[in-house]
Amino acid sequence: NGVLVTTISRVSSIVPSYNCYIGARNNLGVADSFSTRQIAMAFIGGVLTSTQHAQLYTIVQRYMTYLGANV
Repeated sequence: NGVLVTTISRVSSIVPSYNCYIGARNNLGVADSFSTRQIAMAFIGGVLTSTQHAQLYTIVQRYMTYLGANV
């Protein structure tokens, strides 16, 4: 909800070859621990600055409000 929870420093630039799952855990390439919760939005990408994160949050909130689905 617009609050920075943690900051992670990248130690390596090597990208793992595992798939990325939304709503499940990637357990060495196999999806498990599935969530039954609704996901309104997900973001997968490079590292965002705190300013970029705030901008993305604002954009998503405006879009969800436009759709009538804001939380």
